[in-house]
Amino acid sequence: MKKILMLLLSISLFLHAAQKSKTDEIDHLALAALLLKDGHLGRANEEFKAVNTEDKNLDFVRYYTIGALIATKQERYEEANRLFSHAISAGQEDKSVYLYMAQNSFKLEKYEDVLASLKAAGESANEPSAYALKAEAEFRLGRSSEALSTLSHAIKRFAGEYGFYKQRFGYLISLELYQSALEDASFYLNNAQTDEKTSIAFVNAFAKAKQTKKAIELGEKLKLQYPSNATIIVQLAHLYITNEMIQAAADLFDQASNYDEKYTQEAAEMLRRAKEFVLALYKNSQMLDTSEKLKQRIAIYLE
Repeated sequence: MKKILMLLLSISLFLHAAQKSKTDEIDHLALAALLLKDGHLGRANEEFKAVNTEDKNLDFVRYYTIGALIATKQERYEEANRLFSHAISAGQEDKSVYLYMAQNSFKLEKYEDVLASLKAAGESANEPSAYALKAEAEFRLGRSSEALSTLSHAIKRFAGEYGFYKQRFGYLISLELYQSALEDASFYLNNAQTDEKTSIAFVNAFAKAKQTKKAIELGEKLKLQYPSNATIIVQLAHLYITNEMIQAAADLFDQASNYDEKYTQEAAEMLRRAKEFVLALYKNSQMLDTSEKLKQRIAIYLE
């Protein structure tokens, strides 16, 4: 999506214009471009506003394009797209401006405009981020079949872009296509560079959808992948509790407490519920909070 910046990098063509000319006039447009490139948005906008639009020699393609980029960076998306449109009318031939327009339209929640801009971008839209944006716009318009088709096409075209599987997973969960969602989640976790936090989010998505069995299936895979991660172990334990598998949950809490002592109290409680009283007392003895420790020990003795 950064292709349009090549227009700014061609600034060398008129860097000399940033100096004072023989008539002591400053090229405000060149300065605006330089300031934009260096991230000085406020000053860049001031220089842009100072441009003499009555100048017959003004390059209106650059003028509107630079103005549109400044407006985009300043999150003035409506104005930015208006300026991009003026740039196109003035003769801007770089199709990558449409990618900026698509992104701006998405932030304005104008999803039909997103699709129109991506279509107008032509070959410039043949990149992963454009496909992801197109699918998201289609899905938000309620065109789930088109969104899934777009992602399927993207997966075939960009084999190493595993993010498409993650994006499609979210759609499949929303559409209650859980088996397909599980396949995408498994493929993503087996192939993409991911972390525990992302992995847990996949399991939570199934749990939220009340697909406990599939959440457990995925959770078991994660436990094998991250055997010493207490958060993943506890997440799986809670899923077992939902399925009324108390003994399995107790064993998992016991394991988790060995990696993170903050789960010691819960481990003792689950062992009590599983009627593993000797182990419950042993785990209780490892607690540091004396008041909670005493209350829990009494509960174990009473049972």
